[in-house]
Amino acid sequence: MAAGMIYTIGGSFWNLAAPILSAQTIYMIATAEDHHSNPLKDCHFKFKRDGGRFISINPVRTGYSAIADEWVPIKPGTDVR
Repeated sequence: MAAGMIYTIGGSFWNLAAPILSAQTIYMIATAEDHHSNPLKDCHFKFKRDGGRFISINPVRTGYSAIADEWVPIKPGTDVR
């Protein structure tokens, strides 16, 4: 997980503040909020407060999806036929 985040967004879950706070839009895809640290959650709130656009793609509208500017619901199992 850490390597994937470093290669795609330039940081991992323990040091995401710089990539998040310098972005204009964040897409969060199918994440489990219970795996995130409190500093990461604080970073999301600061990002939104400063005018960042936050889009959540997730089957359920809880946690981050509930505070997202746009929620894209997906149905698990419908992406492959």
